[in-house]
Amino acid sequence: MSSELNEYLESVLTDLGGLGRYQFILTLVVLGSKATVAWSVLMMAFGGVMPDWSCEWHTESGEPFMSNITFDKKCSLENTTEKLDCASRKFDESMNTIVSEWDLVCDKYWIVSSITTIQMFGLLIGAFVSGHVGDLYGRKKTYYISILILLVFNVVGAFSTSWHMFAVVRFLVGVGCGWYLTIDITYLAELIPIKYRSVILSLPVWPIGAMSNGLMCYFLHDWKYIQIAAAVCCLPWFLGIFFITESYRWLISHGRIEEAYEVMIKIAKMNGRSPPNKQKLIDMVNLNEHVAKEKKYTLIDILRNKHLLKVTALLSFTWVSCGYGFYAISFGVAQLSGNLYLNMALLGLMESTSFVVCYFANCIGRKKSSFVFFLLSGITGITVGIVQFLDLSNEGALINGLALTCKLCVACGWMALIIFTSELYPTVVRNIGFGFNNTMSRVGSMIAPQLIFASYRIPGIMFLLLGGLFIMSAFCLLLLEETNNLALKNTINDFSLPVKQNESLKTVDESETLFSEKCKLERNFNAANSNNSVPSNG
Repeated sequence: MSSELNEYLESVLTDLGGLGRYQFILTLVVLGSKATVAWSVLMMAFGGVMPDWSCEWHTESGEPFMSNITFDKKCSLENTTEKLDCASRKFDESMNTIVSEWDLVCDKYWIVSSITTIQMFGLLIGAFVSGHVGDLYGRKKTYYISILILLVFNVVGAFSTSWHMFAVVRFLVGVGCGWYLTIDITYLAELIPIKYRSVILSLPVWPIGAMSNGLMCYFLHDWKYIQIAAAVCCLPWFLGIFFITESYRWLISHGRIEEAYEVMIKIAKMNGRSPPNKQKLIDMVNLNEHVAKEKKYTLIDILRNKHLLKVTALLSFTWVSCGYGFYAISFGVAQLSGNLYLNMALLGLMESTSFVVCYFANCIGRKKSSFVFFLLSGITGITVGIVQFLDLSNEGALINGLALTCKLCVACGWMALIIFTSELYPTVVRNIGFGFNNTMSRVGSMIAPQLIFASYRIPGIMFLLLGGLFIMSAFCLLLLEETNNLALKNTINDFSLPVKQNESLKTVDESETLFSEKCKLERNFNAANSNNSVPSNG
């Protein structure tokens, strides 16, 4: 009965208005807030930049050493017979980053990459916890917890008194970001019709946030103001509490049928449609043994299922590659030649074209789309690494062009993978599965800042690793099954009920009619038995 229930729940979305007013508000709130999350995650792309600086050197006796000469970014002076001390550093006042705030240069510059890694570890923890919280307590509550975390700790971070405090706060901001980036796709996927799902999930909201982040940094050019701006932009999304609902798929998967039907009524009212037949919904669920009783699922349930274990193992590797590649290029923007703010905006612009993924995902499928873009990411990444290693003359423009192309392919590949992943898991563990893979991507993003730091000493290593990871990930995808045009599965046991490609949606009406007749016959039969039964005398 599970496959029939899945098809029925897909058809309900169409009956409730498809892509109506409710879906517009839901998308505006849930996806709109992603731009704020992008600001929070990418703050260190500006906040960790080393401004131009110079040092005023003094001798042991306190006398200025060659005061008529400026030593730019010199941590020590060679060929001097005297022991010299840097009396004071002067930073370029056109920008204020955490480097200039706490003098994190020379033997302290490792702190910057470490803070970024700590932030990405926060994303890892947030993604893992959110995956379980979302499946245990619902999509809506989990979503708003993430926005609340970002609001509070972006404000607190702006008033950090030391880099130690700032590192702790960045961890907590990372938790909020990881929390959000796990729940948003699952939330939308369950309330957007399959016909429009890839289009909505591919909307370039994150790239728009990345581009606007470059613009915001250009005008504010102070890490404290950027933190406060990110917090302020969290406030409008709380208005959505009064309009968006819990996922009725999640409610049904937890046996809360009455609440699920109330959600359907609200969606129908907002879209100007009639709600579905309540008795039909109850009959569907009652005859589905896997959702008749509420059960709490965990990651262990995924690992116990051979099919889901294989899916999770293959996806995990590809998500690690995406996390590493995406943030290595984003946080390494300072290594590109030219204007910092322009490069930040261009990287965001490259990501915005990931919207074309929805076309490829629908035409050639989720798997093939991911494979093509991953392969291109690997090829361009290895090319950039080789050019950097060879240290060619006039390589700046070439590296910039190749790096931007690589970022484009990584963003498109990851977007296709996000859609693919959200459809590979059944409803009861969808957020857990998506959250676990999101967690694995943070392993890659934690490694990225350290490879950026290492690339200053070993040119090309960051991009060479990126290229190798994406080529291997591309071939991992070939071992997974396509999900294009298939109804979302509801329970783990649904994997024993295969549905042929393109047939699930075509047979929805037929299966619903047959199922409805079956339910009617069973009710009549039970009523007849009840009327003809003889009371027992014990």
